[in-house]
Amino acid sequence: MTEKEIIKNTIAKYKGRKIDTFEHIPEISSYCRNYYRGDDGDILFAECDDDCYTAWYICDKNDPTNWRKRVYFGDSFYSPDHEELIEERIEYP
Repeated sequence: MTEKEIIKNTIAKYKGRKIDTFEHIPEISSYCRNYYRGDDGDILFAECDDDCYTAWYICDKNDPTNWRKRVYFGDSFYSPDHEELIEERIEYP
């Protein structure tokens, strides 16, 4: 599967999902760099900026901590006024 197909499939699966629906994996997580169990055995990596923004990646299931095998697919923004949801990745020109 190409990276573009992985992104398309992952966005379709997780766009609009509440962050609190994922199971946190504390064994491989650290401050501002957290791993979660997604659907169908997916491992998700969330890297936050210590403020309100988080970038989301789908990981290689066999090697989830290898940053070279992560594919960026979306973002979320924290606000006390609304639930934190994953949104489609931001495209830059």
